[in-house]
Amino acid sequence: MSDHSTSEHSIPHRQGGQPTVAYVLKGYPRISELFIASEIYRLEQLGVALRIIVIKPSEETTHHPIVDLIEAVPTYLPATSSLSGTGLPRWLRENLRFVRRAAPASGSTPPGRGVPRGGAGSGPVRSCPEGRRPRAIYAKEFLLAVALVDTLDAAGDVEHLHAHFAHGCTTVTWLASIISGTSLHRSCEGHLPVVAEPGRPARSQASSGRLHAHLHGRQRGSPPPDRAIGRRSWPDHGLNAEFTKLLVDAPPFHPPCDRPRIISVGRLVPKKGFDVLVKAVAELGDVELVIAGEDGDQADVVRELVRSLDLADRVTLRGAVTQAQLVEEYRSSSMFRLGLPCG
Repeated sequence: MSDHSTSEHSIPHRQGGQPTVAYVLKGYPRISELFIASEIYRLEQLGVALRIIVIKPSEETTHHPIVDLIEAVPTYLPATSSLSGTGLPRWLRENLRFVRRAAPASGSTPPGRGVPRGGAGSGPVRSCPEGRRPRAIYAKEFLLAVALVDTLDAAGDVEHLHAHFAHGCTTVTWLASIISGTSLHRSCEGHLPVVAEPGRPARSQASSGRLHAHLHGRQRGSPPPDRAIGRRSWPDHGLNAEFTKLLVDAPPFHPPCDRPRIISVGRLVPKKGFDVLVKAVAELGDVELVIAGEDGDQADVVRELVRSLDLADRVTLRGAVTQAQLVEEYRSSSMFRLGLPCG
C-alpha cells in the first residue's frame, strides 16, 4: 500500500479552480490493475487534475513502482462491514451510523441535486431483470453512493466521474452521478455493463469488440461498425507507462534456440482459461509454458493439473512479477498466449 493515503475527513483542496476528474475505484492500489495506475499517471503528465476516491483500502502489501509517481492522494469512503453471509437487516444494524447519515438522500431531492422520482436507489431496481428480486447489495451500493456524494461535496472541484469495470464500483459511481448531477464515464473491461439511466449524462467505453457490441445491443459475433458511435466508444488501450520505457531501453530481441517457450500473463482465475492452456501444453509435447500472475480462485486447480499431468519440468507458475521481470519473460519466450475467457 502506498503510504500517501488519506481518509474522508481530510480532503486536500486544489488551488486555481481547475476542473477535476475523480477516479472511483473499488480498491487501490492493486497489482492486477496496473493499467489503471498507468492511466492515472499518464493523465497527470498531461496536466489533468485528478482525484482518486476508493471504496475500500487494498489488502495487498505490494504495489507497482509507478504508484509512487502518482501525485493524487487517495481518499477512502467510510468503512463498512461485509454484506456477505450477513443479511441486509443485520448489515443495516451493524452500520447504523452510516445508514442514518445517508437516509435523507433516499426519498427526496436535496437542494441542487438531481435525484429522480422514487429516489436514486431505485435505479438498480429498475435495471434488475424482469421476474428477479433486487439484490441486497443494491442497498449497500446506494448508501456508498451517498457517501461518495458527500466526499465530492467536501472536495468541491469534481466535475466528472470515471469508473472502471461494470461491477459494483461502477454502480456506486453511477448512482452518485444521478444524485449529484455530475457527468459519468465508465470503462467496461471483461464484465457486462450496467444498464444506463435514461437521460443521465454518461459515456461508456468498451475494451473489446464483444463488449462494444453488447453496449450497442447487438448479438455476440456481429462486427462493430466503427470505434465511436454516439455515447459509446471502443478505443485501444495503451501500454503501461513503466513497460513502454522498459521496451525502449531493452536490447534487441533474440528468441530462444531450444524448445518453444510460451508466456501467458494473468491472475489464476477461471475466466482466463489457464486450465485449458495447461492441458494443451500436455498435448503439444516438448513445449515449455510460463504463467506470470498472482494467485486467484483457480490457483489450486491449475497447480493440481500441473502435478497430475506430470508437467512440473515444463510448466512454471511465476506468480506476480515486476514489469522489468515481465519484459525478461517476454524476451526469453517464443510465443505469447493472451489469457482470455474460453468457451
